[in-house]
Amino acid sequence: MSLTVESVDSAGPAAVEVETLTIAGYGAAAALEQSLGDPHRADNPYGFAAAVHRDRTGGYPSALAEAGHRAGLSLAFVPRQLGGTLDSFDRTLALTRIAARRDASVMPATMFSVTGATCVLLDGRPDQVERMVATLRSGQSVGFALSEPQSGSDLVTNTCALQGDSGQRRLDGGKWLVGTGDRAGLLLVIARTAARGMGAFTAVLIDPAALPAGTVHRTALSGTGLTGIELTGFDFTGAPVAEADLLGRPGHGLATAMQGMQVVRLLSTAANLSCADLSVRTVLELLDGVHRGTGAVLDWPYTRRELGRIAAAMIAMDVVAITTARAAHTAPAALSLASAVAKRVVNELSRDLTARCGDLAASRGVLAEGPGALLAKVRRDTEVIRYIDTTPVATLRLLALQLAGVVGAEAVGPTNPDLTAFDLAAPLPAFQPARLDLAVRGVDPVQTAFAAVRARVLAELSTGGDPDGPGAARLLGRLASDLREVRAGLTRGRADRSAAAETALLDAAARYAELHAATTCALLWWANRERSLWGCAPGAAGWLRGVLSYLVDDRGHRAPDPADLEPAAARVIDLAGRGLLFSTVPIPLADHGHLSPADPGHLPPADSGHDPRRTT
Repeated sequence: MSLTVESVDSAGPAAVEVETLTIAGYGAAAALEQSLGDPHRADNPYGFAAAVHRDRTGGYPSALAEAGHRAGLSLAFVPRQLGGTLDSFDRTLALTRIAARRDASVMPATMFSVTGATCVLLDGRPDQVERMVATLRSGQSVGFALSEPQSGSDLVTNTCALQGDSGQRRLDGGKWLVGTGDRAGLLLVIARTAARGMGAFTAVLIDPAALPAGTVHRTALSGTGLTGIELTGFDFTGAPVAEADLLGRPGHGLATAMQGMQVVRLLSTAANLSCADLSVRTVLELLDGVHRGTGAVLDWPYTRRELGRIAAAMIAMDVVAITTARAAHTAPAALSLASAVAKRVVNELSRDLTARCGDLAASRGVLAEGPGALLAKVRRDTEVIRYIDTTPVATLRLLALQLAGVVGAEAVGPTNPDLTAFDLAAPLPAFQPARLDLAVRGVDPVQTAFAAVRARVLAELSTGGDPDGPGAARLLGRLASDLREVRAGLTRGRADRSAAAETALLDAAARYAELHAATTCALLWWANRERSLWGCAPGAAGWLRGVLSYLVDDRGHRAPDPADLEPAAARVIDLAGRGLLFSTVPIPLADHGHLSPADPGHLPPADSGHDPRRTT
């Protein structure tokens, strides 16, 4: 699929072919978007009015979940050769974003099985993998039972135990916050089998409905926001576990869970991205035509600066998510670090973005009807998404632990590094779950790659003729200086075991993640400078200049130059006006005026919110 659109950027008007839809294989996502029809139609069950209604009433997104299931979302994290629909994670990310921009609740409704399913892919026997795929295909979920209320993120203190010998194993204890546990056809339980340490836990894969009466009790747990999140608690009392129910090697369960969670951290960014996209689009709609004095609010310098920050956050989130998704194929052994960076950066930037959008919307954003109601829902959803799969503090601790092993002297890489993860035209190898690792061995591969091409990037930005290039080059110089300072802080933190040093280490890890994101954006620009990104002319560096200003200066507590941010604002306003997704790969949206809306006769009945698969 290709689309020719008119683009206006710093280089002047240009006809740009959005070739990345074809290059990246995002045609399925584009087709899903059109099939869901115009989301602004009040009678569209896949539309915004239906989402706001469900948010008020607590209704389940049954019609949207069914559409996502038909599109393959329920199996989009299982490789196609094993019976799923996964070709590459960046395509899964695009498909998920398209569904979730209608209502982020579709993600828990269709994709809460990611971690449990990935664990089965990692350690399951062929018959267990087949059973898992059949469960997902039927519309049921694979629940992931790891957390316990008394332990929080300190998983090694979990007490739910698998006791007894072969043929007489029994499961005792409780688990909670199991996503879609009320619809779980299979349940992956991480249970204690030894006294202490990482090797004290074993994974079991059971059908909770097949357990004898009285040995398992389910409790519905009420959540806040993100309608459809469906949390369940499980209490086991002597529940029998057959030898065939063990998953992988005894004592390897917690390690398997930690590897599986790398994939869910990656894919959870789709929910942030969909909420961010909708926040930006809604606030632009609210401000369109509004005037302050004799001028339009959108032209007011303060508004433009804030829009520049919002747009730069949107671009950075998108780039980090897409490149991490691609890196899951090219460098799965480094996904432990990359997914933690992606989770941290996308979480924090989406929160900043939605808050700024709310401030710009002002009183229009508190209305109970229309765009204001939608913006309020999206802001609540964004806050809940922060705590799905890994909490913000746990993510930061994980990131600091990862960096302790990879940060040292400034990375030096080969002359021609592998940039497949950043080159959108490069084919990806098949995902190999077995190559996931608990920690990165050696240096940060992103920083190593950029060290190898930095001189060439700076030279092209400085002398390539793009008026935004020198500004981007200047900010990249500041990025290098900031990275050296953060590396030094991380190195000091490893040697100092005091409580104050631990806090400083977490702060340094948070800043490193932002600078890592900035480096990622520079690599994406370099690897794709001969093709259109963000709907602008090939090689245009305006979007990069804006992102670097936001991540390096603004997030580094230096006042950003509004001139640096302006190109990012112009990109987002341009894409919004042309009805394109806010993405490196700008998918056409069904709510743009020049696109034909869905035939009213082909729309399904209004969504009642009833879930036909839900048990009581």
